[in-house]
Amino acid sequence: MSNQINIEEISNGVHCVSWTTDIAKWDGEATKDFKLNSFTNCITDFKMFWSYCTVDYYRWSQYSMTGKYITLCLKEIEETLATTNEEISNSCGEKEIIPDYYREPHAVWVTCDGGQFRPASTKIVLKKAAPFKDSNFFIQFNTFGISEMNAITHMSKYLFLEQKHCDVQFCFPDAQNIGGHVSILAARSPVFAAMFNHDMQESKTGQVVITDIKRDVFYQLLHYLYSGRTSTLMTEDIANPLYAAAHKYSLEDLQKECVRFLFSCVTETTAKDLFEMAAKYAIDDLKEECVRMLLSDIQVSNVVGMLIWSHVHSVEEVKNAALDVVAKNGKTVCLSIDYEKMMRTHPDLCLEATRHMWP
Repeated sequence: MSNQINIEEISNGVHCVSWTTDIAKWDGEATKDFKLNSFTNCITDFKMFWSYCTVDYYRWSQYSMTGKYITLCLKEIEETLATTNEEISNSCGEKEIIPDYYREPHAVWVTCDGGQFRPASTKIVLKKAAPFKDSNFFIQFNTFGISEMNAITHMSKYLFLEQKHCDVQFCFPDAQNIGGHVSILAARSPVFAAMFNHDMQESKTGQVVITDIKRDVFYQLLHYLYSGRTSTLMTEDIANPLYAAAHKYSLEDLQKECVRFLFSCVTETTAKDLFEMAAKYAIDDLKEECVRMLLSDIQVSNVVGMLIWSHVHSVEEVKNAALDVVAKNGKTVCLSIDYEKMMRTHPDLCLEATRHMWP
């Protein structure tokens, strides 16, 4: 089924993991262990899982297009973690547990048959209508030397986590302030630079009142400013508002981190909300991913809701696909309660759908 995996470091921090497999007539799972230099002088063992199952890709089409639903997943082999930390302790002369951030991949993406898939997370789901056999699995690590990592960690701990020598306070409605340092904030964000370098109220009082961003979100934003990473693992609940905050303060790297994570959150249930967020901030790649997911999910049971949503948000590709489903299943759709409601709320859309049935 699968030949040996090949590893090649193609640039600083980026590794290409390649293999050849023919999945045209095979459903199942496979695993492969391999080692990568995740950062200076440190080798991390990974186990890669890939599984395939046959799915009806265009469920709404009158012609079923059966393809392969491929799930790829990376997992660090836990037994090697203790050894890795022991090696680092010996090289540093003191016990230092390496945070997950410095061992785990910064980004993972896949190409297959020449197609480029977007950087996502350590779990990637690809849908493809035709079988493919040649795949390249790209893994990018954050590139830090041990001394550089320690310097960043110690500085952020002393200045931010321990709140030493703060000369500005961010004030929240719950009266739980967060301290910061004008020089660091101004160096990291052009918005903070404009705020503190000009004769504004914040520069005079040393206080910045925050009312439009929740405290826990703003804390993660400041933590990223000081250390280059968030203090906790990214989640969907934090990534969306954190992107908005990063956009407000012009933190491009943090915006990219949030978008990279949100790519992995696109599912049939989240695609609409994420599309609306992506449209608001003009994140074209994320919009395209959401549209792709929505197109794969159109079916008779949800077509009316999909038609209304795509009409309201001017997503023509999804709207046209939904109209096709209505046209091919006219009697079933028109007799549904959802369609009856749409006749009252969106009569113009009902007229368009009716005309689409009889072009």
